[in-house]
Amino acid sequence: MTERSVTLELVGTSLVVPIGVPGSGKTTLLTGAAARLGDPAFRFGADDVRQLAFGSRQVQGNPAAVHGVARAVVALRLSSGLSAAYDATSVNARDRAVLVELARKNRANPVALIFAAGPYVAKDRNASRPPESRVPEEVIDRMSRPLEQVSAQSLVREGFSDVYVIDQSVTEIEIRIA
Repeated sequence: MTERSVTLELVGTSLVVPIGVPGSGKTTLLTGAAARLGDPAFRFGADDVRQLAFGSRQVQGNPAAVHGVARAVVALRLSSGLSAAYDATSVNARDRAVLVELARKNRANPVALIFAAGPYVAKDRNASRPPESRVPEEVIDRMSRPLEQVSAQSLVREGFSDVYVIDQSVTEIEIRIA
């Protein structure tokens, strides 16, 4: 498989919403993109809140509060005119609707990234993680099902202004903010 890079062209303040199962490459690729952008806080999500609050990304308690804090941090960036990526799976339309509304309230463009690595690739990548960072395979299977209904067209109908598909050959995301 040929490795390749994808460039995101963000116009103005944007909220980037990655959509994909655990192990699909969301955090890895967005962390690298944020570093190349010179803004490591560009990528932020629930796991960052878990690390701050509990000392571990693996603590799964109180998801409503954890995601609420993560969305508040992202909203603060957006309201300050800074683009952000909300690092979560966002496999369900209701979760994405909350993020589209968050972008709109903060006059930001909602941009979707479909991480299209299939469940077999995600499980492979998951198996190579340290044991304490692995997600149960049944979680990957469960989260894969709603993604079968997701397409660029459906995401535009949900309110996303731009949609990018990130397949398993993508090894780097470059971000340009105009």
